[in-house]
Parts: sequence; C-alpha cells; structure tokens
Amino acid sequence: MTSPPADPRSQRRQAVSDLKRQMILDAAERIFQQEGLDGAHMRAIAKEAGYTVSALYKYYASKEEIYADLLAASLDRLHAAVEGLPPTDAAPVIRLRRRARGFFDFYLGRPRELDLGFYLFRGLQPLGLNPELDARLNQRLADSLTGMQADLQALGLPEADALRETTALFAHATGVLLLVHTGRIRMFGQQGPALFEAYLDSLVARIDARPARP
Repeated sequence: MTSPPADPRSQRRQAVSDLKRQMILDAAERIFQQEGLDGAHMRAIAKEAGYTVSALYKYYASKEEIYADLLAASLDRLHAAVEGLPPTDAAPVIRLRRRARGFFDFYLGRPRELDLGFYLFRGLQPLGLNPELDARLNQRLADSLTGMQADLQALGLPEADALRETTALFAHATGVLLLVHTGRIRMFGQQGPALFEAYLDSLVARIDARPARP
C-alpha cells in the first residue's frame, strides 16, 4: 500500500525546524571551540544562534545534548570516510591500509572535528554526558574501527590480538594527529602522514613475520 503524500505544510514546518536546529548546532560548535564544553552556556549558544534561551530549549534540553548531536554527526562522517574507501574484493592488507588512511586523513584535513572529540576531557575525566549518550557515541566511534579489526583477523590475527592492534592503531593515529594539529610535531622535524605510514608498514611487517598457525 502506498503511503499518502506528506502534507506540504508539514513538510515546510519540518524544513524550518531542521534549519533552526542546524543553526543552533553551528552556533554551538563555535561556542564550544571558544569555551570548551565545560565553559559554554546555553545563553551564549542562544545568542550566537540569534535565538532566545527559551526558544533554544524547544530543541535541546542541555548543552550536552547539543554536543552529542554534533559529535554523532562527525562520527557518522568519519564512518562514511573509512568505509567508503576499500573495495570488498580487495586483499585484507589493502583494505586495512585504506581504512587506516581513511581514518587518519579524515582528521588530518578536519582538525576542528578531531578537537570536537576532545571537548569533554579535562584531567582525563569525561564530563557532562550521561552514560546512555556516552555509550551511544562510543559505539559510533567503534563502528569506524571494526572494519580494521576484521581486516587484521583476516590477516591471521586471533580476535584478542586484532583488538589490541586496532586499539594501538587508533592510539597512534590520534597521537600523531594531535602532534600535527598542535604544531608540536615541528619539535621533531617530522611529517605526520609519513610517520603514520611508517607505523602501518611496521604493523604489516609484524603480522607477516608471525609464525604460520598450524
């Protein structure tokens, strides 16, 4: 049975609502960049967006909800960048390299999105998100890494070893990216992409050097 066409007035209302929500998100991102999540306030976000505070609360109950929407959208873009690269019929080592480069290159070209993922961390403690939001966002990030773990297992690593190597790959990528985007990498006279590529080479070499499983 074909669904009846949507009411044009309802469509217009939804389009206006979506536009207002996006304006709020854009304004909040600017405020978060200036103040961090802990220093931002709903009043400042409303002013930046050109709304009253009461109008803002019609869309979001808290700045944490706004942050969660911003980060969720960023992680969806990350996932599309990582999974949109490797052809399904490519060899596992090619898929691994392309997914890993997709992850690194996504944040290399988007420092503001990398920064977004660190707004909540002060003194190594995540602030502001309730457990449900935190778990949902963590799962979105994990979804962008599971392909690499599957590639590592396809290369012969046991599940536990593949998880450990995926974790190390993530840590190395984010560490190099932070050095690049803070300019600290200049202390060492290195280039971020070359460092990350060298890490991928060493990872593949270590896997190749493993004794064959009986």
